[in-house]
Amino acid sequence: MIERRPKALWLPMCIVAAIVVSGCQTPGTQPPVEEPAQQQIVDEREAALNELQEFQFSGGLGVWTDAESISARVIWQQSGSDLDLKLSGPLGVGDMHLQDKADFVTLRRGKTVVTSGTSADQVIQDGLGLEAPVPVEQLKQWVRGLAGNGRSIIRDKAGRLLELRYTDQTGALWSVRFKRYLSVSELSLPELITASGGDYSVRLLLKNWELNTNSSPEDANQKNKRLSIPGR
Repeated sequence: MIERRPKALWLPMCIVAAIVVSGCQTPGTQPPVEEPAQQQIVDEREAALNELQEFQFSGGLGVWTDAESISARVIWQQSGSDLDLKLSGPLGVGDMHLQDKADFVTLRRGKTVVTSGTSADQVIQDGLGLEAPVPVEQLKQWVRGLAGNGRSIIRDKAGRLLELRYTDQTGALWSVRFKRYLSVSELSLPELITASGGDYSVRLLLKNWELNTNSSPEDANQKNKRLSIPGR
């Protein structure tokens, strides 16, 4: 035999349930939608970083696999998408100079052109004899603390990048970590970036930041000689 609840009791219970489901809202109104404070922090930070178009830093670069290792001191000068990159130290191939200007890239050793092309990633790969490209175009964004074409992005409470994923033109998935930051002219900029993709690992140390600077590469080189080249 099915027990039936008294109608007088059943109706109030339905009313209570309807109130709970509706969140006790007044009919015809919607709760206010507020943008998370974290997103506002991210937007403000990225706006400031996107304004950073001319800068330079010196530091160290390490690229390695299980079978080989290449390391160098670097002087990185960037103006918009144009890049002037000097590599020196125990490369095993001598000092090298990469110039990426107006979408044409040249890599020189001394006065000799080693290779050239329209892709900085490909030119560095060919010039250093690597089996896979180094994501130089993405590094132009990452060194400023911007995600570029990254995804699966993780940030800290200040909106700074901590981790991201990036898939290069060969289909290799890169895992990128922003290990340390330093304060430069009220901006928090990367000091140590590590990345691994395919068989390769990359470690980039960024020091002696100068923003909107006219200082010469020779000044940066003197500072850079005191820096150790990053290992694994």
